[in-house]
Amino acid sequence: MALGLLSRLYPLGLRLFDKNLGDALYAVAAYLGLSLLWPRWPVARRAVAALAFCFAVECFQLTGLPARYARVPPVRWLLGTTFAPEDLVCYAVGVAAIALLDAWLLRAHNSPDPQARRELS
Repeated sequence: MALGLLSRLYPLGLRLFDKNLGDALYAVAAYLGLSLLWPRWPVARRAVAALAFCFAVECFQLTGLPARYARVPPVRWLLGTTFAPEDLVCYAVGVAAIALLDAWLLRAHNSPDPQARRELS
């Protein structure tokens, strides 16, 4: 979350860092939040739920309500203010990356190979 906020608060003039990284990390945070709430859900279910949540928040911006309350920092930071289709791509990339990492870590953790488990420690 800190890196995502830094990318917005201290822009470098690089769209990939200033905008896209924060959007992808927002999706990662949604996935990790769902993982804390429902740790027994399969990776795919958490990924779909996180992506649906991010898409819903992005589409909520089309109502104009978040833009109306943009002066309130938590609204601006958590909900955004303006719908941008490219944000949907960033969310998909973020969720895919964290879901793949999670699946890989779970597979290595549950592996019968002790060497694979030692590498995670």
